[in-house]
Amino acid sequence: MSYPPQPPIYGPPPKSSDSKIVLIVVIVVIVIVVASIVVSFVLYSMVSGLIDSGSPTTHPIVAITPIEGGTDPNATATLTVTVASSSYSLSQYRTQIRMDGIILGSATPSSGVIIAFGDTVRTIVRDSDGKLGVGDVFFIYGLGGAHAWRFNLLWGADDYNIDSVTWSTP
Repeated sequence: MSYPPQPPIYGPPPKSSDSKIVLIVVIVVIVIVVASIVVSFVLYSMVSGLIDSGSPTTHPIVAITPIEGGTDPNATATLTVTVASSSYSLSQYRTQIRMDGIILGSATPSSGVIIAFGDTVRTIVRDSDGKLGVGDVFFIYGLGGAHAWRFNLLWGADDYNIDSVTWSTP
């Protein structure tokens, strides 16, 4: 009996470098997608505030206006808060007095407490609730002699100058 001829036997197909190229392309695409997701998360976190920069991004808005004649006849200067965007505790602010451009001192205000700046200058804050708000008053005493004065209200966290008032004594 005769058998039909057998088909030829072929070995495994030759190795192709095409499969390596496809693998490399897939890996590169995955890396690019993952990198773009990470960058997007970092940018979103920075914009939305999930990553804290360590310092406040905004400061309260406060306007202080001198009162002519004042409400205390013994005060050399009387300054009143006419605008306050938010009501923060007095302990979050600092006050500073300058005479002829020289800082006499700075301190954290406290309701009804006398703060000394140098030997003669004193200031006191009058408020009703321990928070700086519209209607609160700074009385400043002992500003003798002919000088240029400047009162600065600073944000205590970073010494940002929120508002300043300047005047002269004759």
